[in-house]
Amino acid sequence: ALLFPRPLMSQLRPQTRRLYVLGLQILYGSGMVLSLCYILSKILFWRGFDIDIVEALDRTAFYTLNRFMALSYLAFMARLGLAAFTDASPRHRREAMLLFIGMVIYILPMYTLVGGALPYKLPSSYWGTLHLNYLLLAVPIMLCTIILRYKTFRPLPVLFTIVPLLMISALLANAQTTLAIYMELVPDTQGVFLFLTGFGLVLSSSVLWNYQSSWRGFFGRLLHWERTTLDDVKRFGEGLLAQQDLATLPAATAPALCSYLQLERAAVWVWRDELFELVSQAGGWSQPLPTELKQPSFERLPDRPLRLAQSNHRTSIPFHGRPEIEVLVALRVTAEPVGLLALGKRWDEAVFDERDLDTIALIGQQVALFLLSARQIESLRQVPQQLSEVQERERNRLAQELHDTTEQFLGRLPFTLEEVRIELRENSATAERLLHDCLAEIDQEARTLRRIRHAMAPIQLEHGFTPALERLVENFKTRTELNCVLTLPDNLEEHLPPVARLPLYRVIQQALDNIAEHAAASQVDISLGVVEGTITFQITDNGRGSSIEERSRAQATGSFGLKSMSARIQNLRGEFLFESSPGKGTTITGWLPGEAELD
Repeated sequence: ALLFPRPLMSQLRPQTRRLYVLGLQILYGSGMVLSLCYILSKILFWRGFDIDIVEALDRTAFYTLNRFMALSYLAFMARLGLAAFTDASPRHRREAMLLFIGMVIYILPMYTLVGGALPYKLPSSYWGTLHLNYLLLAVPIMLCTIILRYKTFRPLPVLFTIVPLLMISALLANAQTTLAIYMELVPDTQGVFLFLTGFGLVLSSSVLWNYQSSWRGFFGRLLHWERTTLDDVKRFGEGLLAQQDLATLPAATAPALCSYLQLERAAVWVWRDELFELVSQAGGWSQPLPTELKQPSFERLPDRPLRLAQSNHRTSIPFHGRPEIEVLVALRVTAEPVGLLALGKRWDEAVFDERDLDTIALIGQQVALFLLSARQIESLRQVPQQLSEVQERERNRLAQELHDTTEQFLGRLPFTLEEVRIELRENSATAERLLHDCLAEIDQEARTLRRIRHAMAPIQLEHGFTPALERLVENFKTRTELNCVLTLPDNLEEHLPPVARLPLYRVIQQALDNIAEHAAASQVDISLGVVEGTITFQITDNGRGSSIEERSRAQATGSFGLKSMSARIQNLRGEFLFESSPGKGTTITGWLPGEAELD
């Protein structure tokens, strides 16, 4: 009554809170004393002390306690009635009014029945052998139910789970005793022992069931599936997050699955180089697991977890016919393979039902993200080495180009000049021809050096992106004799951020170098555009194209071009797409934020 529907303490002034606490202490103390007196009178009565003082103690304690309860119910109803007219929320007022009407309809007849005011004119609180006072316990049970329904207490006091059990046990024990005495199964003098026995059995069984039916109890997975499932997923995720070194995360996945999902066995394969490699296994396996699996088997697996017991007709499924494996989970991220999970039975032999498969699907998503993160972290760790290798290859390429061109020319130049000096004395016409050839070769080598410098540091971008790109395309056409069409919008310069000019220039330059070296194309189209504040680009050729396997092999042998191009665009918060297939050419598309968005 003091806490529902709103805690009364929070509504009192500080100077009146002491009186409030003192009044509670007096009420609780009086109630405890009266309860002890009532229990003492019953003990004396059962021991045979049938004297006036015992009866007076019994009646005084019992009826005073009943008045205490009546006052508490009236206070409860008064606070409900007050809330029904004064609460700020219309919804709360409506709920308080409904509860108030329900209490009036229920409590008043109950007290009238027990008090003997109905036409039955009962001389005492007994109706035959049924002790009517126990019917009053239905009132606090109902109050507890209302308070539990509206979750007034946070956290809920333990008393609000113990008190209803005590009252319900007393009601059932009283009904059992009354029925046994009425049917003359036990004498009236043995009724108290039958009552205490029934009360103890009902209470103990209720407490046991209350614990075992909790989410941590024996029936937790049956009655609280959502709570136990979320706990399993949480503990599994925390277990994997505890791995400080992400390089060891794949190997720790199977033991974590067995531990947190209570499985007999588990295994994990990770997608690498067109194969699934076994990276982790836990539990007992009667036969060795394959260390490698091919992709075609993976592609036949559905998106959600698959029970092998229901796929006997699908012999193409991996591990068909192995009873040790209950569930297979294909790990995918945006349709790309990441890995494969094979799960055995639960240690308690529980069968995976549809709800368990939903949990496994959620855990499969976790594992896929963890494995993908580990793969990307491993790739990032290799970036410095790959960059070093790329730089070393570029140095070697430049050194070879300088050796084949400028260095050889400079090596020949002294001999040419010496020959010119000799011919000047004997044959001026020959000397003039030699000087003309020498000057032409010097001009050619100067152009070579400018091209090398231009490739290393296009300083002309400072004077505009469009002129630099046009010169790049002209040099490409001169060098390869290919038909190359460049399409640029008029407002490109004003929308292209300065920070994005060099990365975009490098991407186009790298694409043209790849076309010249690998594509065997005859037509190249380059187009840039400005669409809703973003810069779009597309580079297309009609060359021989390439397959996924060819690109994977090139990457494995150290080719870093596509990764470098993609990284340049993604670092600008843009998108890079590469499409190519054998005999159908190659198309590179993408976009990056414009001036306003990058700012």
